[in-house]
Amino acid sequence: MTLVAVIETSNLAYHDWIVEGGTMVELDLFSCGPFTKEQVIGEIMKLDPISLEYKFFDREHSLDLLDEGSFIFD
Repeated sequence: MTLVAVIETSNLAYHDWIVEGGTMVELDLFSCGPFTKEQVIGEIMKLDPISLEYKFFDREHSLDLLDEGSFIFD
């Protein structure tokens, strides 16, 4: 499934597909909104993922990679 939402100066693209053992999800969020990556990760955690990888880019100025990380949950 693929979903795209445009909200004022923000956009969200969501893709999911079935893989062995579950569903893989890819989320691309672009926003000038006043929230942090920790808030976004907190919302994703409500979906009870088994793992999470993220990349945080400065899209306003240079597309520099500002932060990245991954988590695996038991």
